Amino acid sequence: KLAEMDFINNLPTILHNSNYVIFNTAIGEEIPIMFYTHYIAYSFIPTEKQIELVKNKKYKVAILNSSELPSFISNDTSILKIKPFQIK
Repeated sequence: KLAEMDFINNLPTILHNSNYVIFNTAIGEEIPIMFYTHYIAYSFIPTEKQIELVKNKKYKVAILNSSELPSFISNDTSILKIKPFQIK
């Protein structure tokens, strides 16, 4: 829990912007992320269509790089890949 809170507290340092949607959080982590920050968070890996919808709404996309990501995500340089519990 302490590592999770450190990670959440450091998200503004990592993202620098409140217009982010974060995907691939661990199940249950999306609630604390949205409670303690201004970011939107989901526990699933998005589809291409979901990423397109988020981008069309003028949000940036970030994803926790904690599992095998589909090539359409790993090859998209506009998507910020975050290591789990990345601290500063």
